[in-house]
Amino acid sequence: MPASMPPYDYYVIPGPENPDGLCEEIKKKTGCEACIVDANDLGIAWVVGKSSGVDKSWVEDVMSDNPAGNEDWQTPIIILRKKP
Repeated sequence: MPASMPPYDYYVIPGPENPDGLCEEIKKKTGCEACIVDANDLGIAWVVGKSSGVDKSWVEDVMSDNPAGNEDWQTPIIILRKKP
């Protein structure tokens, strides 16, 4: 159910308490940079938290058109790679 449809349009889903810390923990356990992004279909993406090696501006630019969607799928996990 898309979050903008009743009755979900009046709910707030809080993010993690320490998003940068969580991303650093994910990086430590996986060996991969990590970030938490709030993206929507309005062309806006916001890096809520990130590990130390993440280029925040690049991620926000790449995610601004919400390429993974988030309607019925809720919150997807995606992998981003820069072209060589």
